[in-house]
Amino acid sequence: GWAQVRDLTNMFIVVGFIIVGISFALRISEYGSKKVLIGLIAVALLVNFSGLLCGLIIDGTNILTNHFLQAGGGDVGVTILQSFEQQESTIDWNGLQRKAGGDGGDGGMAYLGMKVFFAISYLMVAIVFFYLVIIIVARQALFGIFFVLSPLAFFCWAFPPTKSLWTKWWENFIKWGLLT
Repeated sequence: GWAQVRDLTNMFIVVGFIIVGISFALRISEYGSKKVLIGLIAVALLVNFSGLLCGLIIDGTNILTNHFLQAGGGDVGVTILQSFEQQESTIDWNGLQRKAGGDGGDGGMAYLGMKVFFAISYLMVAIVFFYLVIIIVARQALFGIFFVLSPLAFFCWAFPPTKSLWTKWWENFIKWGLLT
């Protein structure tokens, strides 16, 4: 997992130092600059703490999510279902059934319409909850992948040609972190 990727990244860092040293000797400005050397030294230090940094960000977004959930009254799903049940309890179902049985006119259609409306509403809520479960499971799986790849992502930050990989990793990591 993460330790194997970190060890591989440490080997890449050694190779990076060799490339930077050769670039300094041959005066190749793209890799032989002081900026790349300083970045590589910073990465050599940060790679070993990349798991900690990722864990802090993941925990921070989870704390933020829990704060908003608690501010919203706790269990959102229970609150939504209770509001549906409350609305459903205000309907005089027996009265609609009596109208449907006698010559109450459109009582039967109103009764059927209300039942269909609530059935569709509950189905839509179930679909939304199912979608949210899929997103949460995907988020956890992606966090695992982001966590394991974090040493390589930090390594990519040091070199100009691979900096775009770092940027993509970082943007996706933050996006999925704030998705909650």
